[in-house]
Formats: sequence, structure tokens, C-alpha cells
Amino acid sequence: MEDDEVVTSEVHLGCPPHEVSCLSIFTIASSPRTFDDGEKPQTFREQCIPRVICSLNEEVSSSDNFDISTNSSLSDRSVISVDECGDLVIPRRNRNYHAYGDIQESTISIYHHVKTTLSRVGLQIWKASLLLGDFLLHKIQTTDELAGVVGIELGAGTGILGILLAAKARVVFLTDLDTEVLDNCLRNVILNSRKSKKIDSSIRIRQLDWKQPWPPIDETPDVENSIENKSFPYSWCKSDLIELERLNIILAADVIYSNDLTDSCFSLLRKLMPPGSRTLLWLALEKRFNFSISDLDVVAHGYDHFRSFVEDRTPGSALRPTLQTHNVQKLFAGRKLSPYQIPQYLTGYERTKDLELWEIWRM
Repeated sequence: MEDDEVVTSEVHLGCPPHEVSCLSIFTIASSPRTFDDGEKPQTFREQCIPRVICSLNEEVSSSDNFDISTNSSLSDRSVISVDECGDLVIPRRNRNYHAYGDIQESTISIYHHVKTTLSRVGLQIWKASLLLGDFLLHKIQTTDELAGVVGIELGAGTGILGILLAAKARVVFLTDLDTEVLDNCLRNVILNSRKSKKIDSSIRIRQLDWKQPWPPIDETPDVENSIENKSFPYSWCKSDLIELERLNIILAADVIYSNDLTDSCFSLLRKLMPPGSRTLLWLALEKRFNFSISDLDVVAHGYDHFRSFVEDRTPGSALRPTLQTHNVQKLFAGRKLSPYQIPQYLTGYERTKDLELWEIWRM
């Protein structure tokens, strides 16, 4: 695929097709859907569409006074109105609400684009991120495993995963490369932090280029990547690197689609997860198939390239022959987690057989 090719996530099928950007509300179900092993992926249904309460043809400042929380009345579009300036007027709820810690039909609200070029896909929401979001929500509801952790998301995009994790974590770094993507991520953090002050206080948004040296250093020629560059809001500082010495969790969703990016991602992971590290990577992906003339078959070479980096330790799985695109010494092991064991809290997407979730560690 070319960088200027326009792509659209299936998550956005409920959005007005003529709009550039939207504000969508994803309901977090108090009674999540559960699955039986072997259950066939669901067919597309109307309730799989996230609620779109407004479309945004013009720039909206991240300082706009939105306060969207667990307002069940948002299901009725008739309550949505605008003031004389054209800004949304949304009913306010109790500010003492704590997001996601005790789910009672709460919501998460996300600004996103409906379609983008391949180089701006971080402005969209992808199904793999929602699957990983369900995984995080289930841990939040059933364990204390995420309490007080230090986490980082690679390719954070809209920031939805970091926002969920921040409800329990001590610090969460949301990282991406493109400045427009980082601006949109910040906008979503501000929007959802009105549900809980902890979201705002726990999250740090930083620019990260996987192809540049880690950790970021002063001598880098790119001023936007320079550590402690106070003129750039997404610069790293020394206290960030100190926090990351205690890194517990790495999140990544739908970052496996380009072999070059996969190479750069695992090069960075080798530094974030050094030998002996107990840091875990939770990675969600959607296998994408294309017809290959050389193979005369429909194949998922991007997925095979990812698998060449990870030794499969999934219980009960047989050794799987992997297409070797290059000689790679496996430094990581992982196991594929069954999506059927993860209840579906987020109602804005459909589970399909090509969605996978992996837990990966350093060998």
C-alpha cells in the first residue's frame, strides 16, 4: 500500500461518509457480552456501530468545554443542541464519577477521522484497539494487576487504550510520531479526563520515532525529538526516562501492517524489554490478507513477518511453519490469548476471526 492511499476502518461504518472527522461515543457495557469457545464471529449488526453524536468539519480546540460522562440520555439524539456559537451543549453529570473503575454503562468519547491516508491512520479507530481495550477493561474489573503500573503505548493513535489504562496506572506514556495524531490524542485525553482527574494526571503524551535511537538524546538533529525541548509539547524529559526504568506494560494495537515498521518496532522493543526484563507486551492485531502472485494464493505476509520475531508458547499449539522473510534470532516469546475468554465491554465493533491478541515477553 502507498502512503497516499486512502483507507477507512470498519469501526467507522456508522459515521457520516461525507464527514472528515467525528466525535464518537463508545458505551462500556455493565453486562459485557461473553462468548463460548468455537462460537462463530458475529455478523455485522446495527448495535455494533458506535454512537456518533456530532461531526466536525472545522477544527475544535482541545480547550472546548465538553463534559461527556455516563449520561445515558445521550442515547437520545434529541438532547443534543448547540449554543449561539455553534458549540455543543451537553448535559452535565456529577464530577465525582470515577471512570471505568466501577462500570455502570459508562462511555468513552473519542475524536477521530472517518478516513485518512495510510500515513495518518493513527487518526482513526481500529478494531484491534477495541479488542485490547476489552482486555484492559476486564483486568480492571476482575483483578488489581494494573494498579500502580507504569505503561507505554506504541502507536497510540487516538489514545483510547492509554485513557482506559490510566484509570488504574500510575503513569501511562502515549506515543506516536505524527504531530497531528498527537494533537488529536491530547484532545481525547482532555475530553475524557473530565470523568476522572486521574486520567489527566497519569498520562504523558510523547513523540516517538521507532527508527531513531532510544532513549531520546539531546544531540538528535530533529528538534521535535530533542529531549527537554520546551518549545515542543511532546518532548521527552529526564523524569520520563526514570519512570520508564520501572516499565511494566507495553501496549500496541494494529501496528502490524508494514514489514519495515515491524522491524523498527521490534528493534525498539529490544531496548524497552532488555534481557531479564519482566515487562509484558500486549499486542492486538488484525490479520490482513492479499493475493500474492508469487504464492498464487491469498496470504498475510505482514502477519508472518511478525511471527518470525516471536516464539509461540501458546498452550496446546503445534509448531507452526513461519514464512521467513529474513534470518531473525527470536528474542521474544509469546502466547496467543483466546478472544472468546475476553468479554466484550465496548459495544462499538464486531469480533472477527482475524483479530488476535498476544502476550509477549523477552526470553
